[in-house]
Amino acid sequence: MKTYEFSSETRSFLENIPIPLAVYQYVDDQIKPLLVSRAYRDLFGYDSCGEAVYSLNTDLYRNVHPDDIVRMEEYSYQFANRSGDYDIVFRNRREDQQEYHVIHGTGKYISVNGADIAFITYTDETDDAGDDSVVKAMLTTLSDRRSSSGSTEFSKHYDELTGLQNMSHFLGYSMTGIEKIWEKGEIPVILYFDLCDLKVYNSRFGFRAGDGQICKLAKLIRNYFGAENSSRFENDHFVVYAENQDIESRLHELFLQMKHEEGGENLAVKVGIFPFNNDGTRLTEACDRARMACGFIPKTRTSTFLWFDEGMVRKTSFKYYIMRNFEKALENGWIQVYYQPVIRTMTRTVCGGEALVRWMDPEYGRIAPGQFIPILEDTGQIYRLDLYVFEQVCRDHVRMERNGEEMSPISVNLSRKDFLHDDLPDAIDRISQKYGVPREFTNLEITESAFIRNVEKLGPFIRRFHQLGYNVWMDDFGSGYSSLGILKDYSFDELKLDMTFLENFNERSKKIITSIVRMAKELDISTLAEGVETEEQYQFLKKIGCEKMQGFYFFRPMPAGDLSVQLKNRGFSA
Repeated sequence: MKTYEFSSETRSFLENIPIPLAVYQYVDDQIKPLLVSRAYRDLFGYDSCGEAVYSLNTDLYRNVHPDDIVRMEEYSYQFANRSGDYDIVFRNRREDQQEYHVIHGTGKYISVNGADIAFITYTDETDDAGDDSVVKAMLTTLSDRRSSSGSTEFSKHYDELTGLQNMSHFLGYSMTGIEKIWEKGEIPVILYFDLCDLKVYNSRFGFRAGDGQICKLAKLIRNYFGAENSSRFENDHFVVYAENQDIESRLHELFLQMKHEEGGENLAVKVGIFPFNNDGTRLTEACDRARMACGFIPKTRTSTFLWFDEGMVRKTSFKYYIMRNFEKALENGWIQVYYQPVIRTMTRTVCGGEALVRWMDPEYGRIAPGQFIPILEDTGQIYRLDLYVFEQVCRDHVRMERNGEEMSPISVNLSRKDFLHDDLPDAIDRISQKYGVPREFTNLEITESAFIRNVEKLGPFIRRFHQLGYNVWMDDFGSGYSSLGILKDYSFDELKLDMTFLENFNERSKKIITSIVRMAKELDISTLAEGVETEEQYQFLKKIGCEKMQGFYFFRPMPAGDLSVQLKNRGFSA
């Protein structure tokens, strides 16, 4: 599905409407912002409508309170799948505001020339909201306002789908039971439950079936912990307080019963556990800590739990620091492009390089790529980073050419998340043309993990890159289970061998590497081994005919300005 384009007259009308308005389209499992009004720009503190659209496209929940992001994602997904109108309240804090404001967003889909377009308006429900308790009270009030005027007393305090307490009732009445556990000299626990992959389940079987999964989990929670101790906070998220006696055994029993409930085929369950000490911690904070622990559980098909530890707070704080400061890091030059030379095996001459990214932060110091890249992939900001790196490579090419320095082709990594953007090949090529950089100068590396999802989209991308004149490499070949199938179905110019083969450099890994190199030669595909660190590895790869290498044995990554000097000092030539 293509992104809808408004006429200039319609766009001008919508941008000048005196209402905070954002217009979205759901395209290829992504929420695409199309435009915002100037009133929206003013409400959320952007300098221009274009800046607001760009921010929504790269960091949809940039200024939203961290506790509200998961709920907004769930509501947005349901709305995108036509499950009712959009109606949600959330906390938002602009860069120039000291306190969070409560924002109420409402909207619906309207068919425009055959395309379903979402029109959402926003209102600020509070002026200069004060402390956190005031904000929470307003959120509760606004949530109640969303209920129909004829709502029953029951629905004000209990969840109509499961019959369990709702969030506001649980937060208001649970401390009495928790204090009784403290009085016995025991430490209660707060449990945060989350069904795994409910979005996927809803997409496959429908929301009615998804509600069935929610009800099954709710019934088990009630049976194991009692209705008076349990609540449904929202969607598929439940919170429970309990005595910390055999808690892990009880959870294992619940998991087992959930697995086999009504014939099985039920979703797995994640549970975060927080020991709630009587040390002044508020109940809302305890629930948030349990939620945090639950969020640290990776995707799983097997039910599991995780206890909270203080390191999670630091990691969560770090994650939000990366999210909030990414654009600032680009603007201030904290994010830099380094280069690691690639060596031709037979001649030991430099035949290329790989562009790698480094973050030199004024607060955290050197931040490793393995720390910030997964975060940017989760938030979708990785697309902005990869285009930034590609553009910096082109800038360095122009500078080196102007200085008369020797140049070799540079490979640039593309994240699996980049392929969610239909304009990726054209965006890359626009940058090349802007700087006049020959297309054969920049190779594009696609990691094998990119083929796990959206595999049907990658073929057209690779063909388009080839049509434009770019070489396409498969990075980390052999790291997954589908390498050979991918090689059968897609055309690559070079394979980069997964460096784990060299980390475990034994007879078994040598046989595997030898087989890969021979196979690649039969397919007329070049091979490059990364992670080369020893003379033994070099001599082995040379012996079996691996054409190129890179690794600490030759060079560590370095800034562009150091390349010529380092190559000259080490006696390497291009």
